[in-house]
Amino acid sequence: MEKVALKTKVLALCVFFIVLLTVTLSNYVDIFNPYIVTESTRILPIPQAEIIVGDVWPRFEVDFRSGNNTFVFFHIQKTGGKEFAIYFQTLQRGGESLCQIRNITNYRNRIRSGKCFINRPNSKEMWLISETTFGWPYGLHPLLMEVKSCLPTVVESKFGKSNRSYQFFTLIRHPILRYISEFHHVSNIGNWRFQYTCNDKIHYLNKTGCASRGVTLKDFMSCSESWSANRQTIMLADVDKAGCLIPAVMSSTERDSILLETAKRNLKEMIYFGVTEFMKESVLLLEHRFDVQFDSPLLQPQMKDLSIADLLYKVWNNSTLYKEISSINYLDMQLYEYGLKLFNRRLQQIRINIDLKKIDKEIYSLNFRI
Repeated sequence: MEKVALKTKVLALCVFFIVLLTVTLSNYVDIFNPYIVTESTRILPIPQAEIIVGDVWPRFEVDFRSGNNTFVFFHIQKTGGKEFAIYFQTLQRGGESLCQIRNITNYRNRIRSGKCFINRPNSKEMWLISETTFGWPYGLHPLLMEVKSCLPTVVESKFGKSNRSYQFFTLIRHPILRYISEFHHVSNIGNWRFQYTCNDKIHYLNKTGCASRGVTLKDFMSCSESWSANRQTIMLADVDKAGCLIPAVMSSTERDSILLETAKRNLKEMIYFGVTEFMKESVLLLEHRFDVQFDSPLLQPQMKDLSIADLLYKVWNNSTLYKEISSINYLDMQLYEYGLKLFNRRLQQIRINIDLKKIDKEIYSLNFRI
């Protein structure tokens, strides 16, 4: 009997410690997928939105059904843009979906199933243009300058001439996170494109091995012919005003200054932009801006490959490597700082506060992986 009682106590003690360990771990990571950010693991506070009457950044009056505003999502690589572009099609106003949905409840399946239509009622006219609704008629991941130049012609050829007003929006992401994510993509799949159009002339990037499949991080960082470094700035800038990026046209100092300043201006002038690290706040800001609601929640982006999270953890805990990547992406670091301050200012107008000091090394510790 004593042996049975002892075994019972030992078993009970083991169960107790297992439960305690499970609860402890759940406060830090999802034990089934430790790279998913949940409410319990998120460091940043997410207060409820409260609208301030008469704010400085007012709501944008838009008629999705019959108006002339056409929203254009500008996708910068590795910012979580594809998922966001699909999610944008779940917008509602007054309980009525702005996307013609037919028996599809999972928003990720709507476009793939062909059951979601973003045309205006009784018209072929689209109110949303993105890669998921319109494809890549002007080339894969074009510059903003290229899109603005050719979009009207492409749209008119498909839908006819009309008095359209194009409203651009985008996502920006922490430069180091985005850079590492692009490295992972390039090393496993390869680069996207090696040409761009500027001042009606096609320019080519050299197809060097440092931007191709199988590249190491060291070689990737030393690649001068790739746009992986400072990609967000280059994608958003008026490249034509920076000598079309031709080195002989102007000094690197003058070129970089033009790229950064025009990128900042273009970002600010967009109808809206969100920040990948603050996706929930980005959604609340968008809902306020256009007086709309999403019909399903959007979770914080998650790492789909554990090797990326492991690499990010190593970068954030290696001050030398962290500084080297920051230095390589010095334009994007400045652009992101500017964008984050602007984003925070707009959030404050609907009484949502984010701690900008948390956007540093400590936030991307083992317990915060995106």
